[in-house]
Amino acid sequence: MSIPKFYLIDNGVYAYYEGENLGRLMENTVFLELLKAGFYPSQEVFYWKGLRGEGVDFVVRTAEDLKLIQATYASGRDEVDGRELESLVKASRALEARDLEVVTWRFEDLLEVEGVKVKFTPLWKWIISLKEPKEYHPPLSD
Repeated sequence: MSIPKFYLIDNGVYAYYEGENLGRLMENTVFLELLKAGFYPSQEVFYWKGLRGEGVDFVVRTAEDLKLIQATYASGRDEVDGRELESLVKASRALEARDLEVVTWRFEDLLEVEGVKVKFTPLWKWIISLKEPKEYHPPLSD
């Protein structure tokens, strides 16, 4: 069992109480954009936590596959934390997911990490690349 992640509907509230942790604000923004695109938390959007505490910010279930997304405030390859990439690769192998992406502040590239392709996309470009919102389907009831 692990403590569930929480996200706020307004980044201003988070910044007011916790300060301007830009990485955390970016992660919250990615979550909000996934919601706007029509993905449901706990049905299509999850997070992954490995046995040793490593984690992936978002596991998104699409019609085609699983997509793994890390969000990090990085402007260059040298600023991307190696632990985040290791977690992404571990989750990819554990979940058999091939669509791996790191949402960054400015860095953009396609790199191979431990034999797995990882796409790096700036936040602004990632937001505008999201597909149109999905057709509304009410959440599943318990």
